[in-house]
Amino acid sequence: MDLLPGLWVGLLAGFLAAALRRGYDPVPARVLLAFAAVLLILFGPVLFGGQLLLPLDTLRGQYPFQSLPPTEPHGNVLQGDLIELVGPSSAAVREAWEAGRWPLWNPRVGAGMPLLADPQTQALQPLVLLGYALPWARAAAVTAALRVFLALIFTFLFFRRQGMGEGPAAAGAFAWGLGGFLLLWLGWPIANSAVFLPLLLYAAARCDEVGGRRDKLLLALGALALLLGGHPETAAYVLALTFAFLLDRVRRRVPGTRLRLLRDTGLAVLLAGAVAAPVLLPFLDLLPHTLRASRLEEVPGKAGSLALRWLQIAAPNAFGNSRYIHYWGIENSNEDASGFVGTATLLAALLGVGARRKLPQEWLFLGIAAASFLLLGIPGVSRRLLLLLGFCLVYLAVCTLERFRRGEARRWPVLLVAAGLGAVIAWGYLGHPHPEDPGRLAPLRIGWLHWQGRFLVLAVLLLLAAGTWRRKGAGRLAVAGISALVAAELILAHGP
Repeated sequence: MDLLPGLWVGLLAGFLAAALRRGYDPVPARVLLAFAAVLLILFGPVLFGGQLLLPLDTLRGQYPFQSLPPTEPHGNVLQGDLIELVGPSSAAVREAWEAGRWPLWNPRVGAGMPLLADPQTQALQPLVLLGYALPWARAAAVTAALRVFLALIFTFLFFRRQGMGEGPAAAGAFAWGLGGFLLLWLGWPIANSAVFLPLLLYAAARCDEVGGRRDKLLLALGALALLLGGHPETAAYVLALTFAFLLDRVRRRVPGTRLRLLRDTGLAVLLAGAVAAPVLLPFLDLLPHTLRASRLEEVPGKAGSLALRWLQIAAPNAFGNSRYIHYWGIENSNEDASGFVGTATLLAALLGVGARRKLPQEWLFLGIAAASFLLLGIPGVSRRLLLLLGFCLVYLAVCTLERFRRGEARRWPVLLVAAGLGAVIAWGYLGHPHPEDPGRLAPLRIGWLHWQGRFLVLAVLLLLAAGTWRRKGAGRLAVAGISALVAAELILAHGP
């Protein structure tokens, strides 16, 4: 039983890789091995070691577990949702399916409440349904591992389809698949939006360049999985970004073929919406009557300072971390730090802003990144916009790495931009101690200042080496080193 989650994930991952090789674009074996290694590092104990990917420590505050000794450190208190809301809702859906009835109503919550109409139940979410092969407690690890694997695979394929080399595409896959938005929200339905964003962009790119039936089918299936993901707000962001991406593609096409691309992709998304309607329509009917809707109407958004709203894109632990209980940020550490995609990624993205020659569609993602960044500075604007900002930063970083791989990048801005980024990171950790107790979590903040400083220095050295070695044909090795650097830092940051 301890081995079954890992064997099941391996079987599904192998099937996906074979299907992509046969019908779409292949993923090189060395890249698949790198992705498998990452999954083993993150999920080995829960896939093969018998552990459970659930915040069981949260139950210590409830009967009959109150007398158990506390753990050190305490589990992330924010993850109580997973054991008290998301998990039980999913278990109620599973019970209904196994009893041969539609999951329409949950009688065990208060006086009863709608079940299918509650999006966080993920009643028809494919990645949750694939976990039904195992008991509910072990299925959480299966769903989580599949989320990360799909994000890695389709981010890599999207960047390859955009004309990027294997090294830059792998760096982008690690930056997004191991980035803050996906891993900090990994157990919640909101993570599904981060998973299916690169899948939709990849399918849209193939619809433009290939245009076969299987490409339209992939776009429809991706949109369907997104709409069934359980978080309508971020699903809308993903659809908006995909639509902007398609419009930019349409603008570049021969005039006589533009309408056909819009028609084909539009019909695929509309078909997905029609299939998802039995879940979406009940939710839209329930939404205005929920407690959360009333609270959003009555409670104004938290203002905070611009530093609180922007700084954790560069310094994710500047205000503490709910993993260690103490956090004094604007909302919560999972949400505020979800825009962090790695120090090396951020350095490369900033270098891309000043690049003289932009790669195709780089201007589009630069514009969306700038708009998202500015909107996040407005009080009351949802922090979930970090989904768009984070992915755009990854895109800009991959374009920079591709320029270095081709020998087209200038080396002198690297030191200048790195000095500025290092100053921001240092200010984040040294200038923002806990207002009531400056020493609280100081080892975490200072430790992460040191770690990010090391990763920044290594990224600078590798970028300079990539620019130098290009003439000797070894620039790809330096870019591959940056990919490993991105993966190592994000695992260190988000793995716990």
